[in-house]
Amino acid sequence: HPFYRPFNENTYEEEQVVRFIKPYTATGPFGDPPTYHWRAQDFLQALLGAGFTLCDYRDMQSYEDDLSAYSWVDKSKYDWTVYPYSALPSWQGMSAKKL
Repeated sequence: HPFYRPFNENTYEEEQVVRFIKPYTATGPFGDPPTYHWRAQDFLQALLGAGFTLCDYRDMQSYEDDLSAYSWVDKSKYDWTVYPYSALPSWQGMSAKKL
């Protein structure tokens, strides 16, 4: 989810502190090969600019049950009081149609 991208997740795991690594508005390019960190508005503007009508938009949380089949999943990462990043949405979903 785009809301995660300004944060350095490793600093919380190592130092128990949430740190920003860049402004939310910094979209890239980053690295080689170049990658981009699109914001929610970038996805929405692309859809609207292409003539789509937005029907639904959702920010979604992940839950322990979503990935329970994977033994490597750290269950503590679903408790926002233990791991603050889990308070942020994990995914975004959009439904659009072209008229």
